[in-house]
Amino acid sequence: MKNRHSQAIGALRLFLTLAVVMHHSVLAYCVFGHFDRQHYLLSTAPVIDSERWRGFDLLVRWNDTYLMALMFFISGLFVLPSLQRKGATRYLKDRFLRLGLPFIACVTVTMPIAYYPSILEAGRHISFSTFWYGYFGRFHWPSGPAWFLWYLLLLDVLCVLTLAVRPIGVPLVPDFMNRQPLSAACIVMIAALLAYLPFANIFGSEYWLSLGPFFIQGSRIGLYAFFFCLGRDAVM
Repeated sequence: MKNRHSQAIGALRLFLTLAVVMHHSVLAYCVFGHFDRQHYLLSTAPVIDSERWRGFDLLVRWNDTYLMALMFFISGLFVLPSLQRKGATRYLKDRFLRLGLPFIACVTVTMPIAYYPSILEAGRHISFSTFWYGYFGRFHWPSGPAWFLWYLLLLDVLCVLTLAVRPIGVPLVPDFMNRQPLSAACIVMIAALLAYLPFANIFGSEYWLSLGPFFIQGSRIGLYAFFFCLGRDAVM
C-alpha cells in the first residue's frame, strides 16, 4: 500500500479529523450526558447543556466503536515510510515535535482553560489562577481529548526500539489481504477481540487509568496498540 501520496488516505485523515472535532463538540448536548458536582472529571463533558438531542447520542455511540482505533491504524501506516526516509533519530525528533510538544501545550494551557468552567459549575468559585496552580495536583491534571498524543508517541518509540532489534523485512500483511480478503477480515476481528477483551475484563469497559496527565481508557490499551501495529505492517 503506497500511502505517501494516496488521495484515499488523505481523504480518510481529513474525515477522521472532522469526526473527532464533531464528536467532542456535541458531547455537551447528548441525552446521556451528566455532570458530577462532587468529582468533575467523572462528568461526560466539562460542561453539560440543558438542551439535548438524542440524535447526538447515536452519533457519539457510533463514533466510539471505531474512531480512535481507526486513527491509530492510520498513524501506523506512516511509520515505516517515515523511518525509511528520515532514519530513527530524525523520526523520533519529528514525532516529539508533532506529538510531544502539542501534548505538553494542551495539558498545561489549553485544557486548564477548557476545564475552568467545569470547576465553576461544580460550585468551586475560585479564580482561574488559583485553579491553574491547583490543576497539576489537587484537580488531578486531566488531559482531555489530547490524551491520545502521549500514547501514540509511546507506540512510535516502542516501534523504533523494536525495529532496531528486528530490522524491517518484507511485509506479508498486504499480500495476504489482497489474496484472501475475507479470511484477513476475520483474522483482524478475532485479533482485535483478543487485544480488547483481556483488558476489558481487568479494568471494565469504561474505566480510565491515569498517572499525572497521562490518561487512557484501560480496556483499549491493547486494542489501540494492535491497530497501530496493523497499520505499520500493512505498508509495502
